Amino acid sequence: MRYIIFFLLILSFPINGANITVFVSPDSSFAVLKDFLADAKELKIAVYTFTSVDIAVLLIGKNVTIIVDDSPVGGLANESKYIFCELAKNGISVYLYSGPLRFMHAKYIISGDRVLVSSENLGDSGFPKNPNHGNRGWGVIVEDGDVKKKLEAIFAEDLKNSKKFICDGNYTIGKVEIMGDYKPLFTVKKYTGDVSLIVAPNAVKPLVDLINS
Repeated sequence: MRYIIFFLLILSFPINGANITVFVSPDSSFAVLKDFLADAKELKIAVYTFTSVDIAVLLIGKNVTIIVDDSPVGGLANESKYIFCELAKNGISVYLYSGPLRFMHAKYIISGDRVLVSSENLGDSGFPKNPNHGNRGWGVIVEDGDVKKKLEAIFAEDLKNSKKFICDGNYTIGKVEIMGDYKPLFTVKKYTGDVSLIVAPNAVKPLVDLINS
């Protein structure tokens, strides 16, 4: 399983002086993602599932390459097929991962020297436009060239094991506005410090070393 983990202010692969932004879902996840995407010219996105029309709209007009898992639990959702068809019509390349790993379970976006890593898929629960509902999740934006290079290498490797999505039907979805009664509690925080990038598979030793420390 491909999974990406960041540890803030903990040294495994030392990266000095990275700009760090931390946020949580549902409190500020959509707003942070929207700002992250706003100035991006080129984006590389890896995510397990993609079901948010609101996020798809933010990508139109940009140079974007997306990798999603070819066979998530339950199969590709109808919402995903609709979104991928619409993105393809607008010149955005979507690839389905079908390589040697069990799942393409990473959730990250590369834009310039900045990377956004989250526990959440690109869906209305992980990144709700209205933060009165959703999943409890976490996210971090790290601005550092070395981190970007490491994730770009991972992205390139997984892209080689992916096939391009071909729209083979006319998919439609009915978007329903979800309302909840959650009141956001946590604000976005910014720091400067060291981070560690741990990648699964082969993440056991770094995690055990962290615990033992």
